[in-house]
Parts: sequence; C-alpha cells; structure tokens
Amino acid sequence: MAKTFEIPGYTYGTETVPRSPISMEDFELLKETVLFTEEGQLPTANG
Repeated sequence: MAKTFEIPGYTYGTETVPRSPISMEDFELLKETVLFTEEGQLPTANG
C-alpha cells in the first residue's frame, strides 16, 4: 500500500476548493477548440 501524507496548503477534494465556473460541456468544447486529444493526456495512476 502506498504511503499517504499531507501536503501543506493542498486542499483538493475539500469544501474549501470552489467549483469550476464552467460546465463539463464547456470544458469538452474548450478541449475540442484547442485540438486536445486523448493522445495528449498524461497517463493516470488509475490506468
């Protein structure tokens, strides 16, 4: 199992992080606009 530790100031996934001002639909349109493809994505830890 991987070790976990706290990073000072890192609050991802908590209520202190505001929601994005754009919708997922807008985000997908933005990705299309800048020609971003799955090929350009970095691999994630989840696969």
